[in-house]
Amino acid sequence: MAQAPENSSVTSQYQHYYHDDLVIYNVALQEEVLSLDETPVNHILGVQDMYRDTDKPTKDHAHGEDYCLDDKKLILEYMEKKSHKRPLDVWFDWLEAIMEIDLDSKGNYMDIITAKAFYHDAFWFCQHNQFSMAICTTETVKDEYILPENSYGVFEGSSCFITDRKTGRVEPGPWFQFHEFSPVSPKIMIVLRNHMLPPDPQSGGFQ
Repeated sequence: MAQAPENSSVTSQYQHYYHDDLVIYNVALQEEVLSLDETPVNHILGVQDMYRDTDKPTKDHAHGEDYCLDDKKLILEYMEKKSHKRPLDVWFDWLEAIMEIDLDSKGNYMDIITAKAFYHDAFWFCQHNQFSMAICTTETVKDEYILPENSYGVFEGSSCFITDRKTGRVEPGPWFQFHEFSPVSPKIMIVLRNHMLPPDPQSGGFQ
């Protein structure tokens, strides 16, 4: 990785950046004749417009039989219980539940929301309410947070993968997150800190 030179000898399909921007030199393997290409770092490592959600519901959300994620069995059972026709309706249930819930300090909302919405979504929501939140920015003006194209954030904690002896498939095993990091713009990061971590002794609270 280097700064783009003022007079570059390599080809580039990205012409709208300054000569001191960070770029990556890579071999353009899709071309008939191999050549070097010059690509901005923010295009290779992150989404160019992190404020716009370009994802659209796919056919997996239109019919239960087409749904292919690992919670398919549980989703279909919930759909039958609620007389839903589409997996997308499960998501609408979830949105309605969190918009109407009254978050009380005693945690009574946990029982209410798990009864109103798909249990695994409700559990995820309750779990994330056991975190402290901080809004962080970059240390210098030139630095930027990067949001990859295939994730919305990362977590720091223990995790493992388990191989099924019968099928040979590798599946995610038990995991626990201490911190979660979610960039919402190139300059703003939301950091969640699990309440199960001990308080910071120097500050007398959560750091």
